[in-house]
Amino acid sequence: MKRKIKKLVAVALSVAMLAGILGGCGGGDNSAKSDDQGSGKAEVSDEAKEANGGKTWKILVLSLKQSGSLNDGFGGALDALAAELGFEYEVRYKGDDGSEMLSKVQTAIAEGFNGIILTKDEGNTNEIVSLCAENGVYVGNIWNNQGSSLNASSGGYAFLNNPYFVGGLVDCEEDMATEGAAFAKAVAEAYESLPEDKKEGSIGFVTMPPAWQPAQVSAVEEIYQSLLNDYGIPESAFATEGVEKRTEEEMVGGKTIAAGTYVWPSLDVTSKTLESKYFDNNPNMSLLISMLAYTFLNAGLDSANKLDSIHVWCTGFDNEAALVENFGSKGNQTYQGVRTAPVESVVMPVIQIIDKLNGHSYADKEEELAKYAEITDQNKYGLKDLMLKSSPTVVIINDEQMDAYLGGNVYGTGNAADSMLDVETVKQLMVTYNENATFEELVKQFSNESTVISMDKVLEMGK
Repeated sequence: MKRKIKKLVAVALSVAMLAGILGGCGGGDNSAKSDDQGSGKAEVSDEAKEANGGKTWKILVLSLKQSGSLNDGFGGALDALAAELGFEYEVRYKGDDGSEMLSKVQTAIAEGFNGIILTKDEGNTNEIVSLCAENGVYVGNIWNNQGSSLNASSGGYAFLNNPYFVGGLVDCEEDMATEGAAFAKAVAEAYESLPEDKKEGSIGFVTMPPAWQPAQVSAVEEIYQSLLNDYGIPESAFATEGVEKRTEEEMVGGKTIAAGTYVWPSLDVTSKTLESKYFDNNPNMSLLISMLAYTFLNAGLDSANKLDSIHVWCTGFDNEAALVENFGSKGNQTYQGVRTAPVESVVMPVIQIIDKLNGHSYADKEEELAKYAEITDQNKYGLKDLMLKSSPTVVIINDEQMDAYLGGNVYGTGNAADSMLDVETVKQLMVTYNENATFEELVKQFSNESTVISMDKVLEMGK
């Protein structure tokens, strides 16, 4: 589908292409790869053509990855719906930084895309949403809390109040309660099975940088306290050599963290690496709870020579061999648990974009948004909670679950038939096809309350 664009955007595209030529030397071949990440052009159903006013909508997903299971999973989840909802899509790498991502958005607008899904906040979401709004393009969000853009000195919360930003999902629960409970139980059981002379200093923690994921600070403290108080694990069991304590109370991510609590090691923001010093200082560490994503963690463990001597419960799924061939009872058994947001999460903002393009909105959402005609310090967090909901949390903690996710879910297979979402379920959540559809029900089906997106559903489909 082609559509006319403003001259301003055509000029912006030319500038963006020039910038890519001049500034792409340090970015490897990301730009070359971005055009073939995945696309879908299905033969649109008659019902969808009628619902869309004879148009086929174009959706772009700006992915975290250049290629691999994530992009294949996005493609499969969208393939399952494209023909019946009347859209085509592409999955492209978002770029290495904010300027690259903005360039890709400019290109997408020039190419006639009607909706764009962001998977990473590079601090310039206000600029992106404003540009899209000028050109009638809707923007959705998955898997990031937009913290950098929300805290930007220019714009701040403005994009959340823009009618062309439909909102979406953050990466699992921000308080990490589901994975926290599962990981604490598993680590407590593993600790009790250790020989007595191996228990001291055996349990460690690492996190993403608090600047990126401030909620992890309180989440890790909750897990630590649960291990102490709910499971009766002694203080001596924790790997704390070289770990500093807070000298005073801190407010982190909107929560108060008490003085005297541990400042657990995290990924270095600048180098994006995890130093081996923590592991070197705590040679008895054999159980690790990592809020640090697998992608970053594996390299850190490898450099510390710990891959063969540690069991890890971490965030982030990928079907890379280093993870799945060493998970549970396999290989060197490094990884014993992961948590992930289902790749079907991408559908939540997509269907809101299609509703909007068809001239429809959720009455209950619009009623709530009307309260934010003016954004103030008092109400802005409520606006964030309305627009950015927590995605479902899938915790994979044994061989059966991993095998089911790899072989029976779209994130593992990339096959549309393995998506947990079917067309009829999705249509019932859309005002385009169901005038009684509500935002409340949409959120329910894309959260931990969901009856259609869960590990139980994965296991059921795999039978």
